[in-house]
Amino acid sequence: MQAEYVWGLFVSDSGNNRFPNYYPVGIFLTREMAMEQLKELTKEHDYEIAKLPINKFFGYIDKKGILKDGIGDLHHEHYPFKTDPDTTIPS
Repeated sequence: MQAEYVWGLFVSDSGNNRFPNYYPVGIFLTREMAMEQLKELTKEHDYEIAKLPINKFFGYIDKKGILKDGIGDLHHEHYPFKTDPDTTIPS
């Protein structure tokens, strides 16, 4: 069976006033694998995980043909360790 999606792990540090303000650091077949890696990372950065569909365009382009900021309606989770030190990783 071929996977329909993967889980991307991104560093998402804010404050650089540029888009995108995140970059990928890992791609995993399951959310659990992404979360295990997240637990090993330094807490000096903010992170996101996103459920990314395979073989599907998920960008958002407006009626004028302009690619918009953001990742549309993709499932994504924020873990802002740097900006909120009380952030925890769910079990």
